[in-house]
Amino acid sequence: MSLKKLCFCVFFVFISLGIIAQVKTKHLEFEGVPINGFVNNFLFELSNENYEFCMERTMEVKLKAIDGIYKDWSIYVGFIPESKFVYKVYGLFSNQGTQDDEVI
Repeated sequence: MSLKKLCFCVFFVFISLGIIAQVKTKHLEFEGVPINGFVNNFLFELSNENYEFCMERTMEVKLKAIDGIYKDWSIYVGFIPESKFVYKVYGLFSNQGTQDDEVI
Protein backbone atom coordinates (compact mmCIF):
# COMPACT_ATOMS: atom_id res chain seq x y z
CA MET A 1 0.00 0.00 0.00
CA SER A 2 1.44 3.32 -0.97
CA LEU A 3 1.86 6.21 1.43
CA LYS A 4 -0.61 8.24 -0.62
CA LYS A 5 -3.37 5.62 -0.19
CA LEU A 6 -2.62 5.29 3.52
CA CYS A 7 -2.89 9.06 4.05
CA PHE A 8 -6.15 9.13 2.11
CA CYS A 9 -7.60 6.31 4.22
CA VAL A 10 -6.61 7.98 7.50
CA PHE A 11 -8.04 11.29 6.29
CA PHE A 12 -11.30 9.57 5.25
CA VAL A 13 -11.61 7.87 8.66
CA PHE A 14 -11.15 11.16 10.54
CA ILE A 15 -13.68 12.96 8.33
CA SER A 16 -16.18 10.13 8.79
CA LEU A 17 -15.76 10.16 12.58
CA GLY A 18 -16.22 13.93 12.62
CA ILE A 19 -19.47 13.70 10.69
CA ILE A 20 -20.81 10.88 12.86
CA ALA A 21 -19.91 12.75 16.06
CA GLN A 22 -22.03 15.74 15.00
CA VAL A 23 -25.30 13.79 15.14
CA LYS A 24 -27.54 15.57 17.67
CA THR A 25 -29.25 13.35 20.21
CA LYS A 26 -32.06 14.24 22.56
CA HIS A 27 -30.91 14.93 26.13
CA LEU A 28 -32.73 14.15 29.37
CA GLU A 29 -35.57 16.53 30.14
CA PHE A 30 -37.75 17.50 33.09
CA GLU A 31 -41.09 19.06 32.17
CA GLY A 32 -39.76 19.66 28.68
CA VAL A 33 -36.68 21.54 29.94
CA PRO A 34 -33.33 19.87 29.09
CA ILE A 35 -31.15 18.96 32.08
CA ASN A 36 -27.93 20.20 30.52
CA GLY A 37 -27.33 23.85 31.24
CA PHE A 38 -26.73 26.46 33.88
CA VAL A 39 -28.92 26.46 36.97
CA ASN A 40 -30.17 30.04 36.39
CA ASN A 41 -31.43 29.16 32.90
CA PHE A 42 -33.01 25.95 34.18
CA LEU A 43 -34.79 27.78 37.02
CA PHE A 44 -36.03 30.47 34.64
CA GLU A 45 -37.54 27.83 32.36
CA LEU A 46 -39.17 26.00 35.28
CA SER A 47 -40.63 29.23 36.69
CA ASN A 48 -42.65 29.41 33.46
CA GLU A 49 -43.89 25.84 34.13
CA ASN A 50 -45.67 26.47 37.50
CA TYR A 51 -42.72 26.10 39.86
CA GLU A 52 -41.63 28.61 42.46
CA PHE A 53 -38.30 29.04 44.22
CA CYS A 54 -38.18 27.92 47.88
CA MET A 55 -34.54 27.85 48.96
CA GLU A 56 -30.96 27.37 47.80
CA ARG A 57 -28.24 25.27 49.38
CA THR A 58 -24.59 24.85 48.45
CA MET A 59 -25.23 22.26 45.75
CA GLU A 60 -28.98 22.36 45.10
CA VAL A 61 -32.06 24.49 44.78
CA LYS A 62 -35.48 23.54 46.10
CA LEU A 63 -38.58 24.39 44.09
CA LYS A 64 -42.23 23.89 44.94
CA ALA A 65 -44.72 22.82 42.30
CA ILE A 66 -47.69 25.20 42.27
CA ASP A 67 -49.92 23.29 39.88
CA GLY A 68 -49.85 20.40 37.44
CA ILE A 69 -48.94 16.73 37.77
CA TYR A 70 -46.25 17.44 40.39
CA LYS A 71 -48.46 19.57 42.66
CA ASP A 72 -47.53 18.99 46.33
CA TRP A 73 -44.05 17.87 45.30
CA SER A 74 -40.75 19.45 46.21
CA ILE A 75 -38.38 19.46 43.26
CA TYR A 76 -34.62 19.58 43.92
CA VAL A 77 -32.19 20.73 41.24
CA GLY A 78 -28.61 19.59 41.87
CA PHE A 79 -25.78 21.63 40.39
CA ILE A 80 -21.99 21.86 40.52
CA PRO A 81 -21.14 24.85 42.77
CA GLU A 82 -18.11 26.06 40.80
CA SER A 83 -19.76 26.09 37.39
CA LYS A 84 -23.48 26.28 38.38
CA PHE A 85 -24.11 23.47 35.85
CA VAL A 86 -27.22 21.31 36.45
CA TYR A 87 -26.52 17.58 36.73
CA LYS A 88 -29.60 16.10 38.43
CA VAL A 89 -33.26 16.75 39.21
CA TYR A 90 -35.31 14.76 41.68
CA GLY A 91 -38.57 15.19 43.57
CA LEU A 92 -40.04 14.33 46.94
CA PHE A 93 -43.75 14.15 47.68
CA SER A 94 -44.69 16.53 50.50
CA ASN A 95 -47.42 15.47 52.88
CA GLN A 96 -49.30 18.37 54.45
CA GLY A 97 -47.99 19.05 57.94
CA THR A 98 -44.59 17.34 57.49
CA GLN A 99 -41.28 19.01 56.82
CA ASP A 100 -39.43 17.40 53.91
CA ASP A 101 -36.41 19.75 54.06
CA GLU A 102 -34.53 17.29 56.24
CA VAL A 103 -34.84 14.39 53.78
CA ILE A 104 -32.08 14.59 51.17
